[in-house]
Amino acid sequence: MNKKILCTLSASLCLALSACNVQTPGDGNGADAVKVMLLGGNGYTVTSENPLSITSGGTAVFDIELEKNFKFGNDEFPENVTFKKGQIVISDVKYPTTYEFSAENTKNKRKYTFSLQSLSGGGYTESSIPTGKYAAGTKISVSATPKKDYEFLGWSADKTLSNGGELLTTDRSYTFILDGATTVHANFKGTAPKVEDKTTKPAAVLSESKILVYYPNGGSIKDSEDEFYTAQSYDRYFLMPNTLPGANELFIREGYKLVGFSDNADGSGNVYGLGHTARFAPGERSVTPLFCVWEKYSDLSFFEYADFEDGIVINKYNGNEEKLVIPEIIDGKKVIRIAAGAISGDNIKTIMLPCYLTSGESGAVYDCPNLEKVHMSDAIRDVPADFFLESAKIKRIHVDAAIRPVYTSNYRNFSIKYQYLISLPDDKPKVVVLSGSNTDHGLDTLLMEESLGGKYYCVNFGTDAAFNISLILDCIGNTLGEGDYMIHNFEQMEFCRGTYEINALTFQGLESNYNILSLVDFSKYTHFFDALSTFNKTRGVNFGGDYNANPSVHNKRGEKTSLQQNYNSDDFFSGTNGRFEFSDTFISKEEAQNLCGIYDGITARGATVLVSYPSFNYNAVLEQFRNKAAYDSYDRFMNENLNAPVISKVHDYIFPGKYMSNTDYHLNEHGRRIRTARLLRDFCAYTGDKYTPIDISGEDLSFWEAK
Repeated sequence: MNKKILCTLSASLCLALSACNVQTPGDGNGADAVKVMLLGGNGYTVTSENPLSITSGGTAVFDIELEKNFKFGNDEFPENVTFKKGQIVISDVKYPTTYEFSAENTKNKRKYTFSLQSLSGGGYTESSIPTGKYAAGTKISVSATPKKDYEFLGWSADKTLSNGGELLTTDRSYTFILDGATTVHANFKGTAPKVEDKTTKPAAVLSESKILVYYPNGGSIKDSEDEFYTAQSYDRYFLMPNTLPGANELFIREGYKLVGFSDNADGSGNVYGLGHTARFAPGERSVTPLFCVWEKYSDLSFFEYADFEDGIVINKYNGNEEKLVIPEIIDGKKVIRIAAGAISGDNIKTIMLPCYLTSGESGAVYDCPNLEKVHMSDAIRDVPADFFLESAKIKRIHVDAAIRPVYTSNYRNFSIKYQYLISLPDDKPKVVVLSGSNTDHGLDTLLMEESLGGKYYCVNFGTDAAFNISLILDCIGNTLGEGDYMIHNFEQMEFCRGTYEINALTFQGLESNYNILSLVDFSKYTHFFDALSTFNKTRGVNFGGDYNANPSVHNKRGEKTSLQQNYNSDDFFSGTNGRFEFSDTFISKEEAQNLCGIYDGITARGATVLVSYPSFNYNAVLEQFRNKAAYDSYDRFMNENLNAPVISKVHDYIFPGKYMSNTDYHLNEHGRRIRTARLLRDFCAYTGDKYTPIDISGEDLSFWEAK
């Protein structure tokens, strides 16, 4: 059985504060210095100095001590990380970064994911255990029963038989021992006459819940005579399904590029890119039809090209069309690279890059003064920031998924939040609370809604402080309208302060939500293409995720379900987020103007932007800022430099260590209740709304009372 071996090492890359005040020795204390922190992960401790300050692009070396019975190997690390002789060596570090790894306990059995799929809709399946993670050696039995006018073809591993899956057995009942990540497919084939009308929903799948039916719509299904292709999605956590990633490998049409799927055959309805979130057809047991949307390739005679490695490089484009659609296959080989100076033209407005493009040279696209839109895939692994040179600022970027998502656990809460937000009806206004990781751990929106008497939908859009929060704020702001509110909680992390530079880690949340990028004007953002390249070099070690994978610790609102319940120690201090300072130097004038520009765009849509604060651990505040004068000065600075009402006082959001969870931003359950109560109080003081105060009388409030 072909199985994908689950990586036992999990590496989460989170951006650390570039303004961290921890002083460390090394060769990186100049202007180009970046800080690298190695969090003590499962099974080991860091024994050397931590964090380290190194020169951008340099190497960080950490001494670590493995616990008894724990181990890990170099094959489980990202390609820039090695482990040897008690040292973790991280090379080519260009950004302030935090790494966290988990070693494996060799005395405990590994756990692997098991999934049972039946994508044709031609029968019923049963399993002795549900989909999930189980210990190696678990005995699993599955059975299949075909429906009327269908026959059972057999069980296959990882893929359906029509897509090249390995046939395991033709027996309807099959038992095996789990020894790796395993997806078992039940394959059925219709025996009834084919449906003449391709737009008719196949009767065989009408009784199945959450089925997507794809029609080639002028094309065909590769290596198949079927008139449609079915796929199953789940709504355990997600309110919207993702379309097929890499669907250009499944649906083919000579001379045409697959650019997405529409819910109407003529393309007049909603159009979704490859891997983008779509909308289920209404109804409990409905079928969602999707039709391929095609774009004709530019004439091959316009191109000069040559063999390059195992594919084709485009050396020159000699046309000047408004819409340039670069062929993806030439002479039977994939187009994987574009050379310097290959594309120019003052008439070009849209460029559709090949889905297989992985690399490009500086100035590959140059002197295109009217270029506005780029259509690309997420396969790019080596494209520099100046791939587009001396061209107009690109306003729209459309990204298709060529690769399945990797970050299918905690980072998928971004997808949950986005789907929850855009799926809400318009019968009442929304209150969206956005920041970095803080709101993920520090807000109870259900409690807010109850206290407000159901007047608003409250959405907790905490993400990750490593993401570019300007971009997320911009994207989410464009989903809001008249009467809605955006409460921006201003964190002090580097990529939370208003920069327009896209960083690689932003894509950890975006990889399942590329359609969100269509909501913003990218002409003001920088480093998009090289950030995506950097991201792909890291996630390349973990290809093969699943859009249906359930986040392990989030509910359908995207909020934490496994918060720390007990109080922490009074002197708790993580250090992960550096030190907090309440001064007028932590944000530049340019960054403040950037945020104000995004605020203005949200306001122009009829929504209201309000500014509040995340929760800060008092023990992480620099001592010179632990006083009322500093707090008042910080509040004044925020009011004077951000053109949105500041509804809170920062002192109310500085928490004693016992209310923190695992970092100096993250709250435990007690802290979350206090913060929710205060944000609700501040919001209603601004809006004049009536609310039922949240009871926090059982908590120790002496810290705030002793001002």
